[in-house]
Amino acid sequence: MQHGTPGTDRSDKGGEHDGGNSPDGSQPFAIPTIYNATFIGLGEEKQYSGNDGNTGLLIRDNAGARYYNSFFGDFGGASYIIEGDSIGGGPTGPNTSGERAITAYTTDAFQKGPASDFQLELQDNEFWCIDAHEEQLVNQGTVSVVDNQDLNGDTIADAVEFGGSTSKEHFDNGGFTNAALDNNYRACADPLPIRQLTRGFTPLPTI
Repeated sequence: MQHGTPGTDRSDKGGEHDGGNSPDGSQPFAIPTIYNATFIGLGEEKQYSGNDGNTGLLIRDNAGARYYNSFFGDFGGASYIIEGDSIGGGPTGPNTSGERAITAYTTDAFQKGPASDFQLELQDNEFWCIDAHEEQLVNQGTVSVVDNQDLNGDTIADAVEFGGSTSKEHFDNGGFTNAALDNNYRACADPLPIRQLTRGFTPLPTI
């Protein structure tokens, strides 16, 4: 999946996973398991209105999601956001995606999965050139970030700046701090970890 160029009708998320509706805990739960996906954002260094909201993944409303061996690159916002409960309810409150990130993933003869512990997990993924990748959201208005700055050196005033909900807490699942998950972040100055990134339409060759 590749976003185009910033414009009036622009995409704000690489992927948005939504769970149940009225209530969020309604079943069945969606827990997609995705391998080898490629998500390209609108551009980390491009300046346009709302660029901080151009987030790789938003997982919310009790949705689960399991991404493996995938690539997320060139986003102006956060690498991913996991939504928790309403303010005061905690980042892993009941029937939230934050809770899915600490809830066991079970398998049976008809539902096989990788060696994974949780219903929401990101493992063995590459992240490249994402403005706010350090800002994995823990609680509303609280950001975990080196020197309290994003990659452009801007002071972070509010987690919502990077696509979080104004009425929700958010969960940090340790995606970049848990070495066992083996997610790797590369700065914009680092070599592109995929073969090529070309924006725009390239016609197929005629036969």
